[in-house]
Amino acid sequence: MTARTANSESPIAQEASEHPEIAKAISALQDAIVYLKGAPHNFGGHRVNAIEASERAVRELKLALAYRAHQDKLQIYFNRAEAGREWSGETF
Repeated sequence: MTARTANSESPIAQEASEHPEIAKAISALQDAIVYLKGAPHNFGGHRVNAIEASERAVRELKLALAYRAHQDKLQIYFNRAEAGREWSGETF
């Protein structure tokens, strides 16, 4: 996890920038979905299944980024709480 700074990026956009291969995969899958939906043929009957599988993959990758964003937020909160307890002399 890298240090986070206050900016206008959403937590998921921040995660996408920290995990560029996942962001690239989402983009490539979305491009493939658009292409398949507009294709003049059905790729031997596999087009519909390929679209559905690609849409599921995009959802799962976005959920993975959302999970990381949530975990990072929890870690920041925990670190702040821990620092506050150390400052006041409390222990866990």
